[in-house]
Amino acid sequence: MTSSYLVTISKADLKLKTVKDFITGIFIDNSGSTSSQLVSIGKNVLQAELSICQVTQFDHIVLWNTTAKLYTNIETAHPEGGTNPTTIFQNESTKNAFNKSDVIVFVTDGEIDNNSVTQFATHTKDNLNKALVICIIVRNRFLTPSQINVSVVAPLMIASNVLCLFYDGEIFYILSSKGYISQFYKSSDDLTDYQKLNTLNINELFHNIQIYEYTKIPDGYIPIRDNEEEMIAIDFNKFLNTKDLNLISNLTENDWKTLIQYGKIGNKLHELRIFVSHMKNQSIEIDKEKLKLNFNFKYLKQRDEIISNIVKLKLNEINNSIELNQYRQQLHHISDQAKIEEIEYLKYINLNLHKNRQYWNNIQNLIHEQEIGSYSINDFTFSSNRANRAKLLTINDDEYSDIINILDHTNVPLFQCAICMEQGPFVLWLKIPNNLNDTTNDFIINFPLEGNENLINCIVSNPVCGFCAKSYINATINNSNQLITLYRESCAGFIPLNWSIESNRKFANNILYQILTGNKILHHIQMLLLSIIDDYKSN
Repeated sequence: MTSSYLVTISKADLKLKTVKDFITGIFIDNSGSTSSQLVSIGKNVLQAELSICQVTQFDHIVLWNTTAKLYTNIETAHPEGGTNPTTIFQNESTKNAFNKSDVIVFVTDGEIDNNSVTQFATHTKDNLNKALVICIIVRNRFLTPSQINVSVVAPLMIASNVLCLFYDGEIFYILSSKGYISQFYKSSDDLTDYQKLNTLNINELFHNIQIYEYTKIPDGYIPIRDNEEEMIAIDFNKFLNTKDLNLISNLTENDWKTLIQYGKIGNKLHELRIFVSHMKNQSIEIDKEKLKLNFNFKYLKQRDEIISNIVKLKLNEINNSIELNQYRQQLHHISDQAKIEEIEYLKYINLNLHKNRQYWNNIQNLIHEQEIGSYSINDFTFSSNRANRAKLLTINDDEYSDIINILDHTNVPLFQCAICMEQGPFVLWLKIPNNLNDTTNDFIINFPLEGNENLINCIVSNPVCGFCAKSYINATINNSNQLITLYRESCAGFIPLNWSIESNRKFANNILYQILTGNKILHHIQMLLLSIIDDYKSN
């Protein structure tokens, strides 16, 4: 698995060591909230946190709140200050303790806001080259484990080998695990009840479990996969600039989950969502072309060829009515068969694209979960709404993708088409604005119904019906190397008039974004179109 944004690091030369034999550092939250009592043991949170120090002889003990300090005598520790884990990296001695520790134990009872998560993540992202990271949430039980907030430790959970635990003063519950350590301590898929969580003996973890030494990961890379043979890491920024679909085809769902979590804590989900949308559309286009080669077109090819011949005669002003009528008779003769074949092709395409769409829809839904989700363990580890997500895979499609569908022209007014010379449905032909700023400036976005007289010319006349429109576009571009109307006016495409059908609306939105906003997804565009039509009628 190689690419420009990815590195694979072999573990062949790495040795196994007991957890306690690594350089260990424990980083304990002693903010003011740790003075609260744990009902299970009758002691406060800080006392329960400090008791973890008895597990092994830690090389570094750091207590942090709104400041951070190295401790040799934890007996003097007391609750004070607020919850700001970034302070660990603002003190040279505590920063060095974090950097030098091979095994990190990070203990907290608190929560932080999204901006603080992102700020903490900027310090941790190049400092997670660790053999093991153990995150421990210490507090009284919530009603269900799914409510436990992991915002403080979320940036640490991006490491390759991670245990996330909940400690109520008596029992260590496993909330999540990933990497090599998950072979020994598996997390439950059900976070609705503490009885359904796996537990661990903290002494056994440190004294009996052996894990691999860590190896250097290049700066800027985040680990996405870690097993006993190798570790795989990705440069997130290079990844977002990848254009070759083949380079990302080997990513698993768990790889994507790590990337999405990283995007969340780094405030880069928007960039990742756009990247995935582009990759999905590219993937579908590639598959469409492959499928098209395997479909036995007969009548559609004939229809396109006949329309192409008609367009040549019309655009070149060749006055041969006999030849023109012959072509139109041929077109009339195969018209019904071509429509049937188009329906069969649609069924064939949608059936064979299902797996591809399902894969990308799943990734998009995972991103959406993190966009709307909190930093609860349930949301951040993708444990929530699994059934809903599975259902969405088969019914959701990307709203802005180049969808494959037959346009429905039901209840649309008819006119005599200049191509087939039969009664066909009206469509609206459009051209690109002279200045895209007229459709994308702040004023028009906020007040689209105010309109802009410069946009009236975006509507163009072209006496080609909805049934012939797609073939006309192909024929015109092939013959003239550009899309023009039968009146030789510049043109960019068409949209159907029936917007009561969802597939028509998706097609129309896609075309409107391409023509009127330069491929930018701006949601004022439908209202703006109504304004353009109104101004056009009044002109």
